[in-house]
Amino acid sequence: MRVGDLPLHAVIRYVKASDSLETARQQMLNAKISSLLVVDTSAAPVGLITSRDLLKVNGTGNIAVEQLATQPLLTISEDAEIRQACRLMLDHQLHHLAVVGDEEVVGILSSLDIVAHYLSL
Repeated sequence: MRVGDLPLHAVIRYVKASDSLETARQQMLNAKISSLLVVDTSAAPVGLITSRDLLKVNGTGNIAVEQLATQPLLTISEDAEIRQACRLMLDHQLHHLAVVGDEEVVGILSSLDIVAHYLSL
């Protein structure tokens, strides 16, 4: 089965690399999500910030997102097999991957999405 066959988080929320961790935290809380795409000043995706990243610091104060975000952005093609996504997550100890199609991010895949898929079989 392909990554693109899974129900991806197609509403992609993002934060600027220069935004504070507090901004990222608030966005995650408000949207009830655990990751945000990080974009540069030209709105190009450059990384991913997760709730797990936010646990690495005491308080979120004026620390910029780019200081904790996973960079460069690790991606997987929507045409890739789910097994490849699992291997990439394990190799890099990640719980989220940006999914690309036609050279742009089309969704975010989480490890829980994969677990939910296998439980539904």
